[in-house]
Amino acid sequence: MILSIDNLLAAIITTVVTLVLLSTQQRSQAASVERNQFYAARRAQVSFVDLLKRDLHNAYAFASVNGSGTDSSFAFDAILDSAHTQRGRITYRLRRAGAQGTVPVYRVERRVLVGGVERVEGGAIRGLTGWTIQAQSADGATVARGEDARQVRVHFESTSPLGVLRNETGLAGVGTIHWEATYRPSILRLRTAV
Repeated sequence: MILSIDNLLAAIITTVVTLVLLSTQQRSQAASVERNQFYAARRAQVSFVDLLKRDLHNAYAFASVNGSGTDSSFAFDAILDSAHTQRGRITYRLRRAGAQGTVPVYRVERRVLVGGVERVEGGAIRGLTGWTIQAQSADGATVARGEDARQVRVHFESTSPLGVLRNETGLAGVGTIHWEATYRPSILRLRTAV
């Protein structure tokens, strides 16, 4: 009798230990997936920001001064090559791409117009939940005309690639990553006030 109770206890302890190890492994895998999703979203963001920064650095005139809200765009004229021989209009256009759960998500297309031919060229980013891009005066005030612009403020929020991140409370949901910067294109800084 004692031998069968010992065997029963050993089986129960083995089962409990096995379940604890399995649940620990599962939590570790879930955390690893979330971490990889976060870094993938961050890499996409950095790639988009690098291209936007390069484009804005070479901007010399603005066709629009405010891009925010849904289905909006922000356009400017820029030097497109390092030899300063090719000029064109670059437009970042926000388009609705669907939804993740109840949250609408958008994508940004980068369009380049050179010699009357417009084409979509790189720089696209998906999973945005909000964006604002504004031309501003030197003191940071929003401008109504492109001629008055001296700097550009960019803010956007994006979701993780699969839309699942843990927020501050530890609950799974649509996670957002915020990014904001102000650029002061050298060509615009050289302008004098009219």
